[in-house]
Amino acid sequence: MRILLALAPALLLAAGSSGQPEQYRAFWVDAYHAGYKNAAEADKLIDDVAASHCNAIFLQVRRRADSYYLKTPEVPAQDPTYSQDFDALAYIVDRAHARGIEVHAWFVVYPLWQPNIPPPLNPAHLYYKHGPGRFGRDLWLTFSSTGRSGSSLDPGHPGVQRYLASVITEPLRHYDIDGIHLDYIRYEENADYGYNFSALERFRRLSNAPAAESPRNDPAWNGFRRDQVTSLVRQIYLRAHELKPEVKISAALISWGDAPGNTQAFQHSASYAKVFQDWLGWMREGILDLGVSMHYFREPGATSRLERWFEFTRAHQYGRRYIPGIGLYLNPVSASQRQMTRLLKVNLRGSTPAGIGLYSYASTSRLNASGAPSQPHQTFLDTAASFFRQPAAVPRLPWLDEPATGHIAGELTAAGGPDWWVDGVRVLLRKETGAEPAREVTTDATGFFGFVDLEPGRYRIAFTRGASALHETSSVEVVPGRVTRHDTALPSAAVEASLPRVEGTRQGVYASGGVVSLVGVNLAPADAAAPDGSATPLLGGVRVYRKDGASLPLVHVSPARIDLLLSGPMNGTEVLTVRHSGMDSAAFTLHAASTAPVIEEVKPLGQGAFSLYASGLSAAPDRVRVLYSGGVADILETGPVDGRPGVHQINVMIEPGAHGNFRVEVSGTLSRPFPY
Repeated sequence: MRILLALAPALLLAAGSSGQPEQYRAFWVDAYHAGYKNAAEADKLIDDVAASHCNAIFLQVRRRADSYYLKTPEVPAQDPTYSQDFDALAYIVDRAHARGIEVHAWFVVYPLWQPNIPPPLNPAHLYYKHGPGRFGRDLWLTFSSTGRSGSSLDPGHPGVQRYLASVITEPLRHYDIDGIHLDYIRYEENADYGYNFSALERFRRLSNAPAAESPRNDPAWNGFRRDQVTSLVRQIYLRAHELKPEVKISAALISWGDAPGNTQAFQHSASYAKVFQDWLGWMREGILDLGVSMHYFREPGATSRLERWFEFTRAHQYGRRYIPGIGLYLNPVSASQRQMTRLLKVNLRGSTPAGIGLYSYASTSRLNASGAPSQPHQTFLDTAASFFRQPAAVPRLPWLDEPATGHIAGELTAAGGPDWWVDGVRVLLRKETGAEPAREVTTDATGFFGFVDLEPGRYRIAFTRGASALHETSSVEVVPGRVTRHDTALPSAAVEASLPRVEGTRQGVYASGGVVSLVGVNLAPADAAAPDGSATPLLGGVRVYRKDGASLPLVHVSPARIDLLLSGPMNGTEVLTVRHSGMDSAAFTLHAASTAPVIEEVKPLGQGAFSLYASGLSAAPDRVRVLYSGGVADILETGPVDGRPGVHQINVMIEPGAHGNFRVEVSGTLSRPFPY
């Protein structure tokens, strides 16, 4: 202990106005152990935290869509050690504040229920409303690419985004909490989840990805999943600060594996690439106040890894603050003490951390083979009290305590439009005076958008889709330390005018293999004018697809016209949809039939050889015969003609000197005679 006492003074940071050092000393208090399930436990918790000279509690108030507080729409925790009429959050906030201890409500975000245990007993649990057994858009669970059900809600589902943002910010209306702490704010752990039907549908619409293909190896799909988590963090941050400007939003940050050497290498980290938690981006944008890293490493094997993560995270705080967290349950008390010493150094160049997080209050030393702590709980509490030596004030956060910037948040709604219309709208923010470049976000699945850390002044918000301007707001004023709320409701006329609309075609019934010309408005982005002759499924950012999701080849697009090839066997009607810029037209019906092929031109090549140019072959070019007056011609070669969509060239050989008519047969259907 002598060494500890000698080191402790060097660990104290700058003194605050109270004369105490400023340093976060926070315990995570988890729901899987005793600590706050009744009044006696809660009283002991507060006493222990105060006696160890710590000053903050991250209290787990939500475990798996159930709660340890009463003013919530969710069910009480199914925990035999918890009295369900005991409001643990209210009780602890009241007593902790009396002792100068902050309380941050800790929410486990996406997990719905523990895997491999019986379902919850309470029929009102979210599990029964949106878990296994539900269908369509009522099913909120995530799935793997192979269809395996996960145990978490899917971050890409619109209902999940709206529900979680509401549940997590609602306690600010009822409890004087100091912060909101987000845990499991990420995807499940093997990079193969996110395939909920509604999430996939959104991705395919927003990115023009074909429904017939799995996006598993598509970088855009990974980016989409990453954006879903970021969007929820942004919405929680702004909604929380709207309710309580001084509240602190934090998140438990993944630091698996080795630390990246720079910001580019972070894109290969498990956090960014495996569970799609872009916490570096969150810190850079300013949608976290405190980044609480989970540097859970066992000593001595991972000592250098801990040091590298520490150096990376403290060097990339972007004007917010970082709290390194250590796993007490992995090490004996002496090793945890050494980690605390290294992570609270003051002889650092550049940004220092804001303090330290201790996981957890109930697991203060390495667990033995039977799962019990190898050293008594009190041993760590006594060690912490000696280590810190005296109480500390929580650090001041200038952007909250003395704010010089403000924020804007809003929700876009579209009267009379489809539900998906508000999803993925580009939002541009410009200051009314000055030459600052515009800032840009896109709306999330709920239509929410927002900007943080704006200079005070007046701004305008513009909404665009594709290359089309939709709406610009009146002047919006930003005030330091406040969220300016500016919801925007677009009238039905503006929504209707933005949607692709097919008004007709240039003829009635189409033959398979022919070219169809669709006419209408907004059939392509305003700046799209792709040339004729390029038969691709996606041209100018436009896709035309069947009811089964299969895309048809396009040969020309413009806002007023799309030319497409009818491919594959068709009889009766085809239901098609035009998609671009994340928007779909109303489905329209095209009357198609396997009508006879048409010979458009015949060129003699000499010595009994001819080239026939025919349309109507695309459905079955391998089932073509050419008949002539002397019998069946020998087909030498067949292929599409460049620059003539829907037309095939058929090179044939007949008896030299023969005269009469050619006829092309496709699957038993004959063209009209064409003389040669």
